[in-house]
Amino acid sequence: MRVFRSEMAHNYAEYSFGYTVYAKAEGGELPEHLLRKGFLPYTGGQIEEEDLYYLARSLRIGLQPFPLSSENRRTLRKFEDFNIEEKIYSKADYLWTAEINAFCLDYAQERFSSPLSKERLQSIREHAHLSHYLEFRRDGQLMALIFLSCSEKAWHYWFAFLDLKIERPLGKWAMTRTAQIASDQDVEFLYVGTCYGTHSLYKVRDFGTTSFFDGTQWLTDKKLLKNWCKTDTNVSLSDRLKRDTS
Repeated sequence: MRVFRSEMAHNYAEYSFGYTVYAKAEGGELPEHLLRKGFLPYTGGQIEEEDLYYLARSLRIGLQPFPLSSENRRTLRKFEDFNIEEKIYSKADYLWTAEINAFCLDYAQERFSSPLSKERLQSIREHAHLSHYLEFRRDGQLMALIFLSCSEKAWHYWFAFLDLKIERPLGKWAMTRTAQIASDQDVEFLYVGTCYGTHSLYKVRDFGTTSFFDGTQWLTDKKLLKNWCKTDTNVSLSDRLKRDTS
């Protein structure tokens, strides 16, 4: 793995100097190795380098064992009356159609915080990190499409595109069901993206076996993580070591 840094902001008065940390897989290195070190795949555009990863406060769910929380069970029960079919496809074997493309773009337009263009969706699909698609269909109709990176011991729940007409907690259900499927295949961790701000706290509350990467190591202190998430929007340009000891 090749790691490099790009200079960001600085606060010279407090000697706080920011760098974004990037990584590239080398020599056939699996995405699992980068995920374990806190890196996530970069698809934001603006950078021409392909198959890039960035270091962030990422979150993962431990799956061995994977005990269902009371919220997990409540979520699963809400879909017991649905006739759901599920199937995982390798990226090479998946038939991508205009209808699926529209399904993803329509959902992103309605629910993503930043626009997802046709070009960015295509670049995500071409990223080396993506290895599989997980489909959930209800009575033959696509209800959820999950973009996955699957290694032997780690899966990454990367993007989820959902049927906007279903007025039940489909996103929570899809993540819970994906965790169950991965656990049944002896996968150790399901990585579920970044954990910043209060809107990410549902991941922490719903799953009892979460851990987060603090830039150096994986921690399981939920109280600490919740406090960080609640204060993410009101942070001065100073590093956490100085803020937490002041």
